[in-house]
Amino acid sequence: MGLRRGSNRRGVQSESLGKSTQSPWLSTLLTAFGVITGAIGLLGLYSFISHVRVTPGVQEPQNPFSARFIIDNGSIFAIRNISVACEVHRAQISGLTLNDASLHMTEQIHVSVIPRDSQAAIQCGIIGNVPAQSADMTLSVSYQYLWTQRQTVADFVLLDSGNWVPKLPSSRSQ
Repeated sequence: MGLRRGSNRRGVQSESLGKSTQSPWLSTLLTAFGVITGAIGLLGLYSFISHVRVTPGVQEPQNPFSARFIIDNGSIFAIRNISVACEVHRAQISGLTLNDASLHMTEQIHVSVIPRDSQAAIQCGIIGNVPAQSADMTLSVSYQYLWTQRQTVADFVLLDSGNWVPKLPSSRSQ
């Protein structure tokens, strides 16, 4: 790098080298500080993400609508003001098929709080003790996480065995 000559406001000649006057250790220290700060920031953001899942719990194959579903709060903080809507979309009972147009069955269930890393079991008693051959059901869990309102939606299908299993996301019809 060459020497550059110039004059400042007062007309005094100055010389500067074309290099940065910052030392290499300071640059390394600032880079390390930036990486560490970024990692801490990402971990902080992760703590604000809610991890709520809904899975089938205890089931009686002879009476599928008495099944319990588990709301699992795997979040760092408790979830509050939980409202669960159980909605049956289609059910085949004793050879009779009921769909959205004829069914319109929705039940609201309320739970006040589920602490962090805890579970709550809910039962959707929409139809009661009815042996069904097949059915589709959606559970919509609305809850407050920290200061925001969130929702988790889980679709389930009733198998021939009488057990509820999660429905594949791509198979959900609107």
